[in-house]
Amino acid sequence: MKGSPKPPSEPPRPGPPSRGLGQCPDTARGIFRPRLIGAAGDLDRTTSEHRTMKTDAEQRAMLARMETAHAETARHLAVIERQIEARAERMTTSSRVKARQFGRASATWSRADERDFQANVATLRFQRRGEIDALSRKLARQAGAIAAHRVRYRINEPAGESVS
Repeated sequence: MKGSPKPPSEPPRPGPPSRGLGQCPDTARGIFRPRLIGAAGDLDRTTSEHRTMKTDAEQRAMLARMETAHAETARHLAVIERQIEARAERMTTSSRVKARQFGRASATWSRADERDFQANVATLRFQRRGEIDALSRKLARQAGAIAAHRVRYRINEPAGESVS
């Protein structure tokens, strides 16, 4: 029987066809597993390949970078709070157009103005709550990471206050 084709030795596998080198062996079995090597580096490290910070200078430099990032996030949150308050003040003064008396005996900001201002602040904070909450969570994570780094490497004083 020269003309008949040979039966396949193994049944066809489900899933994507094999693409050659660089693929995970699980993909050949139809199991999708993303590659762990990429822009972030080798994410599937073993302990023998993992490099730890050895010098005190490296540890303090990492801590300084972490504290700088924490301060930048706190500044960003403060900028948002100032923007909200400035906008609320502009909204209050423009919504309550009235003849304001200027002089020593009269106040230009009444109790009604303060009530409107606080309501405007609350409204603007509610509108930007997603951004504020995200930055607050990020600040908490960063503070926790800084505290954990200090405990792990036994660094007690802040980076700017070290005595040489």
